[in-house]
Amino acid sequence: MSLRKKSASAGLKVWTVAELGVFYTEHRNELVAHASRILKDSARAEEVVQDALIKVMLAAPELESTDHARGYMHRTIENLLSTSSAWRVVGQVWFSLTITQQS
Repeated sequence: MSLRKKSASAGLKVWTVAELGVFYTEHRNELVAHASRILKDSARAEEVVQDALIKVMLAAPELESTDHARGYMHRTIENLLSTSSAWRVVGQVWFSLTITQQS
């Protein structure tokens, strides 16, 4: 699996798994800090960042630069958090309604 990025020439360059690993290693702390600020839970933040990396790999967007890849990861983290937060709220409401109906 690979991600494409534009090289200096007109053609597209493929991000190898090794290059993606280097990118992740270099930016992991920054990405986890971003998720931690929102979640207030470092363990869950680690999971979200890993999920975001998998989504980026599966989507295989054409990332033109490391900065573009970082921005894409930050946006993916925010999207994952907003989706999981919305589902958590829906689950809490459903649970509350279930408890209320049983009483």
